[in-house]
Amino acid sequence: MGALHGLRLTCTAGYADVAARPAAVSPCRVDRLQTVKAELAHCRSFPPLLLPSHASPGHIPGRDPQPSPASNAVPFPGPADMPSLPGPLPRADAIRQLLPWLFLAAGRPDDRGLEALATQHALSTLRTLDLSRFAEGSVSGLPPHVRWVGSDKAPCPTIAASAALARLAVRAELERKRGHDARGPDSAGPTDAVLAMHHPRHAPFVSEALWLVLQYHWGMPAPEAIEIVSDICGCAPIPAQASATALELERFVRGWSRRVTLAWPYGGASVEVVGDLVGGWHCRVPLQYNSWRREWRLQLLGLAPGLHRFKFIVDGRWCADVHAPLEHDFWGNANNVLRVGEGGRGGDAVATLGAALLSFYCKLR
Repeated sequence: MGALHGLRLTCTAGYADVAARPAAVSPCRVDRLQTVKAELAHCRSFPPLLLPSHASPGHIPGRDPQPSPASNAVPFPGPADMPSLPGPLPRADAIRQLLPWLFLAAGRPDDRGLEALATQHALSTLRTLDLSRFAEGSVSGLPPHVRWVGSDKAPCPTIAASAALARLAVRAELERKRGHDARGPDSAGPTDAVLAMHHPRHAPFVSEALWLVLQYHWGMPAPEAIEIVSDICGCAPIPAQASATALELERFVRGWSRRVTLAWPYGGASVEVVGDLVGGWHCRVPLQYNSWRREWRLQLLGLAPGLHRFKFIVDGRWCADVHAPLEHDFWGNANNVLRVGEGGRGGDAVATLGAALLSFYCKLR
């Protein structure tokens, strides 16, 4: 089906079939992997930064320390469905450097710890990313205008956390290039960095997220990635769990190949969609207004193959898009319909594509 005025259906089942075939690795990807390996080996030789043993001035015991307004450490916001932790993270005693732009702490440093890290490495901005919030709930990592409607919730929190880290890696590379252009190629390391924090009990979760970044985002061989992660986190990913994660990435790509974009360009203060498309006529999923396109939009991933019926609810009134395919039911009600085809096959290349897609979808700002 082609593009319609109100309903846009994109169903590219053959794309995943092509991605499943072995493809030559580009020289740029090889060079990037070699750079990452060199940086990892260099940073692993650094001793951890031991934090001050006393709390920062004004800290109330028992409360979660937060960066002061004068600090250059800023929290890095996560997805909208990020859950809140049942309790504060314990205080971190040390910070370990993984890459020139990435630091890891088993706990949350206080104000003095954050300022010590920023001062020692001459950082103008230190963003904090709480990985434990991913581990505590089923976080999709998808932006509000994209919804997974498959039978199983996807992606899992581990995949969403790895996508967030990979997204930060892209940002770090861009910031580094901008800094070199502004200060010259002989300037020191990056002025912007990320501190990934986690609860000590979530060390296995963090090790799996880092393994996903190394293997599927950066193309590192599995044995080498596991060895590096084991040294960093003190524990290796469980083989069975790692295989299940790879299968979930393949499932995400199959769901992505059956994606559908709904559009309502006819105005309204609020627009929702109901029907088989989103899990039933009792489920209401809101569309997001796109100011650039001047229409309400929603992209759905993971649709099951077959015929789907749905309607829009605009300002509380049930409507059908007359410019899209229609079908009348037994009672004479008009519903919009669309047919979704089969997705593609699986494979390691498809899992790599799934990791790249999730990194693109992870709209952390």
